[in-house]
Amino acid sequence: MKHLLITIAVVLLVGCAHGTVQRKAITSDDAPAALGPYSPGVQVGEFLLLSGQIGLNPESGKLVEGGIKEQTKQVLDNLGAVLKEAG
Repeated sequence: MKHLLITIAVVLLVGCAHGTVQRKAITSDDAPAALGPYSPGVQVGEFLLLSGQIGLNPESGKLVEGGIKEQTKQVLDNLGAVLKEAG
């Protein structure tokens, strides 16, 4: 229920900003390309919305080896690359 309310609030906030705030898709060569019709990040006014990440190596496009520890490190590196690209 809590997740549903948060989702509704985000949709309403983004929907209300439709005519007044610009949206900019954020991509980075240092993070894997999005799977499907998604962007790794979207800047809406002063907000930066990040999509979920998995432990993909951006160079090989493959899941990093070494288990959860190495995959978590890669996820954080991928998120950091998107944040850096956004400024």
